[in-house]
Amino acid sequence: MRAIKSFSTARDTQLFYEGLRNASYQIDFQDAGTPSRFALVFFAVHNIPKIISGSSSLRKRSISDLVNTLIKQGAQIEYLEKPGFFPVEIKSGIQNSKDIWEINTQESSQFVSALMLGVTKIQPIPRIKVNGLAHSWSYIKLTQSVLEDWGFQVEINDGSIAIDGKPKNHSDVEIEIDWGSAAFVYLMALFTQKSFRLIGARQNSLQADYACVAAFDQLGITTVFDVDGALISPGPISNIQTLMHFNGSESIDLIPVLASACAFLGKDIQFTGIEKLAVKESNRIESIRINLTTLGFQWEANTNGYLLKNEHRSMPKRFDIKTFNDHRIAMAFAPWAAIIDDVSIDDTQCAKKSYPQYWEHLKMCNFELIS
Repeated sequence: MRAIKSFSTARDTQLFYEGLRNASYQIDFQDAGTPSRFALVFFAVHNIPKIISGSSSLRKRSISDLVNTLIKQGAQIEYLEKPGFFPVEIKSGIQNSKDIWEINTQESSQFVSALMLGVTKIQPIPRIKVNGLAHSWSYIKLTQSVLEDWGFQVEINDGSIAIDGKPKNHSDVEIEIDWGSAAFVYLMALFTQKSFRLIGARQNSLQADYACVAAFDQLGITTVFDVDGALISPGPISNIQTLMHFNGSESIDLIPVLASACAFLGKDIQFTGIEKLAVKESNRIESIRINLTTLGFQWEANTNGYLLKNEHRSMPKRFDIKTFNDHRIAMAFAPWAAIIDDVSIDDTQCAKKSYPQYWEHLKMCNFELIS
């Protein structure tokens, strides 16, 4: 039996863990998009009848391509409300697995990762053919790395994924830090000019959000790795062009934190490849625009994507943060309390989704949260 070390306390992780262990026929995954999609494949592959439901936010995130793939393998899955979206009922699981599973997806690389993990239960392991995914292959590569650590052989070639072998029965699993959450520690360092240690951080991580290390290096936050993790420290801002550019197609979750960071520094930045932000926990493109506009910045759509402009800004005396119940929006804009005296936020609980200790860590930086 393997032990899992450094198990995350994030709500999404806990919901997934409890969901897989829950004997109830209906599982409520709240707003947890990733766990609900992975659980859908898990229950279908293991032939465990379930109803998977969630919040209004989860019910807006499409799963039609993933469900279609499972149905083609004999699973009986019914939509209980709107076709193509949760809630769904898995009446029976995979019955007649084909040699090749095809997944058509413009929505999420999570579909592919979920299938890669799921098909290892089936012998012989079917090949996965991916159609229509032009982005987020970094997450698929991360899934490949996890499977290889477990003893499988994985080949990815021209959208075709072949998996062979069986899992090893030894060695514990140590989970590295979530770089998507670590990005908000970089933001704290920027706003407070304090240094932080990231215990367990690994250099050259395969996580797509590891891109925050290079991005914040341009913004003056250096990262020095050692055997225990990394020390991040504020310093001089590197010589950068007047207009920065960030392609978010592989690390789209970094956009709110980088938008806030560049606004704080008065740096214009062009974002490309971020269209999928519109179908996250909130429409993050609109959520970012509303909060930046309140702060006096411009957030404009153009032919290349979205441009953050700092001209003609006027810092408000009061900032009412609109989170839209979105954890990344809440954490991206909360540090503005370091330079604006009167800041309110309409939802602090949403941070529990990915970073439950966020507010405690802010308090360590002399932020005071008044309920």
